[in-house]
Formats: sequence, structure tokens, C-alpha cells
Amino acid sequence: MRVRRRLLGTFAAGATLAALAGLAAAVVVLGGGGEAAWRLLPFFLGPAVASIPLAGWLLRRHAARLDQVALVAERALAGAAEQPIPVPDERDEMARVTAAIESLRAALVLRVAAADRERTLLRSVIGRMREALGLVGADGRLELANDSFRALCSVRNDPTGRPLAEILRAPAVIDAVARVLAGDEDGELTWADPVSSRSFDVQVTAVPVNGGSRGAILLLYEITRLEALERVRREFVANVSHELRTPITSIKAAVETLLEDRCADAAIAMRFLGISARQVERMEALLADLTDLSLIETEAIKLDPVELDAGTVVRDVIAQHAHLAAEARVTLDSDLPGPLPLHADRRRLEQVLVNLVDNAIKFNRPGGRVTVRGRVVDGRPLIEVEDTGVGIPADALDRVFHRFFRIDPGVRERAGTGLGLAIVKHLMRLQGGQVRVESELGRGSKFVLSF
Repeated sequence: MRVRRRLLGTFAAGATLAALAGLAAAVVVLGGGGEAAWRLLPFFLGPAVASIPLAGWLLRRHAARLDQVALVAERALAGAAEQPIPVPDERDEMARVTAAIESLRAALVLRVAAADRERTLLRSVIGRMREALGLVGADGRLELANDSFRALCSVRNDPTGRPLAEILRAPAVIDAVARVLAGDEDGELTWADPVSSRSFDVQVTAVPVNGGSRGAILLLYEITRLEALERVRREFVANVSHELRTPITSIKAAVETLLEDRCADAAIAMRFLGISARQVERMEALLADLTDLSLIETEAIKLDPVELDAGTVVRDVIAQHAHLAAEARVTLDSDLPGPLPLHADRRRLEQVLVNLVDNAIKFNRPGGRVTVRGRVVDGRPLIEVEDTGVGIPADALDRVFHRFFRIDPGVRERAGTGLGLAIVKHLMRLQGGQVRVESELGRGSKFVLSF
């Protein structure tokens, strides 16, 4: 509307000036002064006035199109660019201008939509990263923080805009960020959170922010599990080396004695050979348990669960250990009120019971008792292996299922490989069950298998 009024006013003023100029020229040419001018005035102003409606119609037509283009352009600048600009069919200059503006509008809509999609995707990816990521501006304030970073810093609200030192309680990390912001090279360090006992691999990388100023991307990758696995690996290697050292030393001493012919007595020679044979059996048992444990932990074994009576398996295991119990002067019996149906792998269930009964006999005392019970509690079958042996200290109950753990390292010969309970734990987990232990030092232990 404003454009139309301006165009009409401009045309009217121009037409009037043109008429007056023509009138003045006629008076000068014809002479006659003021009286002639008044007589000629209608002939010059009349056509000018008469052309105003026609000019108004033409101008209104073009001005309406300009108003429409201007309105859509204003809406596009305000963020509402979805409405297209109608392009007239005429082939004049106004149509070309309108078509050009419509092309610009359509291109702007596509660019804005693409930018929104990229922004949404980027925020989604950053927000769902397991690594904690933060962007620090040149002033040391957070400009971006994903959900993992907020969880690490224990903040609920958006921390952007606040100094990093207020959010992250890690002086070493804050110093590394400050050095990068000051112009140093990208930094990398390991940081252990004393509050949560978690460890992180921290990377600080310089990036341009806010028109070229130097910022820093802070990325924290948790390595707590990796460090724990590395610690387990080191302990495992040390334990295996320690377990193999004793039998190898015994065998070496026996063989060297026989080779040097220090014992002419055949009985003594046979005793040395017996020692070597027992140590070889011990190493074979250790290697067999290590192989078994490795296959179980990596779930490389294949279970064959079937419906079975646990009582049959328990009686078989008791029969296998009857001679060992007799030698240790330990009473071995069972308490199974009727059939105890289970859905389990028979071979692996027998392996679990063999390890538990074997330990119960070894760590018992002369005149003691080992009882294997079966019952159903809340619809779940339970098998209990209870002994009246030495028991387990309270502070060791959560470690008895660890590899090579022994309550008394001095009973290495009697305790076996130290892997039996670790195998029990993993086999029960593979079969969808669990094992727990109850014990009182000096009064015995009870291992409970729940399926």
C-alpha cells in the first residue's frame, strides 16, 4: 500500500509539472501574458488530469505485485518463508524481478531446512555420545556440553555459560584446557575422579570459535573397565607363573637328583619319581582348569540343557568322592526329599557339584561332615553343599569366587588349582542360575546353587 501511494503521488506530481511546463512554453511562444495563460490552462491540465485514472490503474497493478513481493520477503526475513511468491504470466520487468525473488526465497527455504537437519543430527549425535564432550570458549566458559558431560559433572541444569572451573572439579584437566586456550599444542592426559573412582582418558583439542577466537574441545573417554581388565590380566599372569613355579621346581630337583645318580637306592628313586608324577598331574589339572575357565568365560562352550533329576546327579557325585571322604575321615551324605527336577546341562551340573564337594572335603576336619541338600523355594530349585570345615572369614566371602584366591596360601598342595569356584560361578551364570556362599569362620560353609 505504501508503494502504491508513493507511485501515484510521483506520477501526479510529474504530470502536473509537465502540464505547467507546456503551458509556460505556449505562453512564451504565442505571447499574451497572464490572460493567455489562463485561457490555455484547461488545454494542458485537462489531458494530464484525465490520464491520472489510467496511470493509477496501471500503477496499482504493479504496486500490488510489489506489495505482495515485499510482504513475502518480510515474512521470509522473520522466519516464515514457506509461502511462495506468485509469479505473473507477463514477460515484463516486474515478472522477472518477482521470479528472481521467488528463486531466492525457495533457495533460502532449502538452505534453512538443510541447516536445521544438520543441527538436529549433530545435537542428537553429540547428546547420545557415551564420551563426555564439552566446548570451552576463549573466556574459559562452557559453550556446549552433552548429557554425558553433565552426568560426569553432576549438574542437572544447562551448564553452558558458566566457567569450566565451576563445573568440573579436576585441576589437571582445567590446567590442560587453559594451556590450549593460551596457544599451546593439543593435550592428552589420564584423570582419575576421586569421588566416583572412575578413570578417564582426556583429550583437549584447539578449535576456532566465535568468529576465529581460540576455543577448546574437551573429550573424556572412560577407561575404568580397561584399567580393571589390565589389572586382572597382570594378576592372572603373575598367579599362573606362581602356580607353575612350584611344580616345575620340584620336578627339576627330582630329575637332577636322578640324573646325578645320587640315590642308588631304588626305593628313594621311586619316591622322587612319585613326586615328579604328582607335580605333573598338578600342572595338568591347572592347565585343564585354565582351558575350561577360558572357554566358559568367553561362552565358547555349548550347553545341552535337558530335564533331569538333580538327585541322580548328586548321588553320582557322592559315589565318586566316597574314597576321598573316607581318606579324610569325613562323612559324606545327601538329603534329597524325593526327585528334584531341573532344566540344566547334566555334564556341567556335575562339574559344579564335583568342585564344591571336593572343596568341602579338602577344607574339612577329621570327623567332620559334608551334606548335599536339595529343596524348592518359591518355585526355584536349590542345591546346597554344606560342610563343617574351617569356614571362610567374613572379609573374604566376596572374593572366594576370584581366580587363584586362597584363604590360606600355605595350603596350596591341598587346595588344588584355585580355579574351581571361579568355574562354578561362570557355569551357573551360563545356565541362568547363581551361586552364593554363607560361612562362619571355624564352623563351616554352605554354598547355595539356585536355578
